[in-house]
Amino acid sequence: MKALKQRTIPLTEDEIKEFFDKHLPYRQTMLTTHKFVNKDEPDYQKHISEDIKHKINVCGVEASLIACRMFIEFLGLGIKYDPLRLVQSRNYFRAEDGNSYEVKVVDLGGQWVDIDILTAEEQDLLARMCLTGHRATAHLTFNAPYGGEWKIIHEGIDLVSRLLKTNLYDIVEQEIKIQ
Repeated sequence: MKALKQRTIPLTEDEIKEFFDKHLPYRQTMLTTHKFVNKDEPDYQKHISEDIKHKINVCGVEASLIACRMFIEFLGLGIKYDPLRLVQSRNYFRAEDGNSYEVKVVDLGGQWVDIDILTAEEQDLLARMCLTGHRATAHLTFNAPYGGEWKIIHEGIDLVSRLLKTNLYDIVEQEIKIQ
């Protein structure tokens, strides 16, 4: 299917407000909770019963990985292979009916991430985070390169969070909310 350069139906002001009030806080929670309870506030683990702690952490890792992948694409970035590298990817997928239902940072008043302002290390981290979310969470794979790089997750969360703040929240003068 041919990609589109923009949404076919722009969001209304009410829909944009709904994104900032509901959808983004939900996704921010997916992005940050694992890091919060395992790195930022590790004492919080004491409040989780032992019989479900591992299960919650597994779900937290997977939610963070898929949220990183989603936000990287939301910010106008993607990956290319051979060699693995971060690229600008600002197209929208066209659905069967010819419309695009994706929401990207520019649809909410923000701006695309300029790949040229990212360091080589940041580009590499985002590429590995995107591929890890793709191979480890969005698809069931085995022994795939970057298929299990969960150890980079906290660093990736910090970078994605910074890019969201800079390229969306600061521009529209909104506070980042978490559910």
